[in-house]
Amino acid sequence: MERDATELREYQPVIFPGLVQCEAYARGLLSDTVPWFSPEEIDRMVALRMERRKILTKADPPLVSIVVEESVLRRRVSGGGAVLEEQVAHVLVLSDAGRIRFQVLPEDAECHPGGSGPFRLYGFDDKPTISSAEHMEGEQLMGDKMQVQHCATLFGVLQAEALSPRASRELIRKVKEELDGAT
Repeated sequence: MERDATELREYQPVIFPGLVQCEAYARGLLSDTVPWFSPEEIDRMVALRMERRKILTKADPPLVSIVVEESVLRRRVSGGGAVLEEQVAHVLVLSDAGRIRFQVLPEDAECHPGGSGPFRLYGFDDKPTISSAEHMEGEQLMGDKMQVQHCATLFGVLQAEALSPRASRELIRKVKEELDGAT
């Protein structure tokens, strides 16, 4: 669905979304979250994740809007601070290049509309928008018009509560500088 979408919107309260993960972060995250996977399975999953990223550089990429919790910027995965530093730098490059619209929901936000967990909206030119919700075993697609509308409304509220894309980039730069100083 990502390859066919003209617009992708994603809220992630815990990790950087798969579409914007660098290789080291994806590997560290998978090592942490699916420890029963063999090294070969992790290699395969990382390769698939890296393949997904190609939609960001195609001639006519989708409009990608992402909102994450501020804690995502500081949450380490296997590999430690160097991996997180690489991941933060990667998102900053994508954001600075205009490949993604990335916003951070600050820790001190007065309203926290994201308590229901991570979700995505997939918009298409030729068919209705679809939403999905993530859970431990994958994601559940939702095509029901009201479910999709609820996700779209919630994403709008999350964007309104989040820092602007410019202020989010400044926060990401600040976190990157902190990580640079720590390694």
